[in-house]
Amino acid sequence: MNTGIDIDDLTVTYTPLSTSNKLFVSGVMNFGVTGDTTGKAYCGVRVKRQVNGGGYSMLTAAMNTDTAAMPGTSSRIGIAGYSNRYAASNSTQYGHTSFNLHFGFTDSSHVSTVGHTVNYKINHVLKSNDSGVKTLYLNRNGYNTNDYGSHTMVSYIRIEEISNG
Repeated sequence: MNTGIDIDDLTVTYTPLSTSNKLFVSGVMNFGVTGDTTGKAYCGVRVKRQVNGGGYSMLTAAMNTDTAAMPGTSSRIGIAGYSNRYAASNSTQYGHTSFNLHFGFTDSSHVSTVGHTVNYKINHVLKSNDSGVKTLYLNRNGYNTNDYGSHTMVSYIRIEEISNG
């Protein structure tokens, strides 16, 4: 689980106007988890970057180096994270739990040639003290029925170019 899970359906592509400009990458991710009545989930969101069709790599310079919320190796660090209780019982408040993770950072080491593209995508890591918890719900909570306790959300990544001149 150290490498996390890529969310390939949430990718944004941008072609900077100048190689000296910076890109402000921001977004919101919405997740839900379920588990036992005494469980806790420790999770982190990370962003991967691809320049002009090369391989994706983690943006480690933009990530938080405090691993206190994500025990274990430093590969579990993220740019946003959460820790919360969850429950299998949908009649409890924990069964309706979802998390909004907001993030933003400036990326100045993107393309080296005008016309090249840069892609960003989300990577997520999940650790739980309940070994059975391996399901992460994107844009909804774990309790997914058509009543007052269930809700859906929207996640996105946004790119803004900052002129350097």
